[in-house]
Amino acid sequence: MPDPRAGWVPGLLLFLYALPFTFAYADLPAGTGALLLFGAVQITMMLAALRSGYRATTAEWSGLAVAFGGLVYLTTPGVEAPPIA
Repeated sequence: MPDPRAGWVPGLLLFLYALPFTFAYADLPAGTGALLLFGAVQITMMLAALRSGYRATTAEWSGLAVAFGGLVYLTTPGVEAPPIA
């Protein structure tokens, strides 16, 4: 018989994932929030792949570096630290 709590674990993890974004969207512009959201998703996917034993190629690491550099280039002129709260 399946564990009845098994359905709650993914839901709880999704809630814990979405909660910080809920608070961030209240104080951050939509564009900044979207960049944070998609960045967090990409980092999570990359870390999960590496943890499962995936070996990224040089081209993949280079693409990640170029994407991160582009993000820094696009956001640097207007970068200011959000409030810590």
